[in-house]
Amino acid sequence: MRARSVVAIAAVFCLPLTACSDDIEAKESGKPTQSASVGSGGDTSNATPTPSVGDSAPDDVAALKTAALDFARARIENDISGYDLLSKRCQVDLSRADFKAVSENTHPDYRHLTMQNIWIYWYDDDRTQISIRGNDPEDIGKYPGVLDTWIREDGAWHWDDC
Repeated sequence: MRARSVVAIAAVFCLPLTACSDDIEAKESGKPTQSASVGSGGDTSNATPTPSVGDSAPDDVAALKTAALDFARARIENDISGYDLLSKRCQVDLSRADFKAVSENTHPDYRHLTMQNIWIYWYDDDRTQISIRGNDPEDIGKYPGVLDTWIREDGAWHWDDC
């Protein structure tokens, strides 16, 4: 089981890291809205629906974005601190040594990326799915977005796609 988890997590880590926009709209309608800008270029051709996140969302969304970008940076830079951003469930399946080994095998094409764009696909109080993308417009076409599930544990957001 552990080997299968390591392989599954390695596969997810090797997939493209996808985008984070600072203009996440919070609407009370509960229906997804289109984000007006994507990345720093403002290109809306790849805009992704952003669901309602409620009135208390700005601080919480900021915390989610920070955790996701820290995790992406740690993965790209082979920084073991990213392990602390795994959910407790994922930490049971993946040791620090396994995490480091998987991080060391990050595809070289990702090492030049600066993760900066996040799209929230759905969000509730303690669970969300997001996609993170890099800053290079040429890479967005090459590397399709990957949905990552994040959960809130002990008041902080953790990656839970193990």
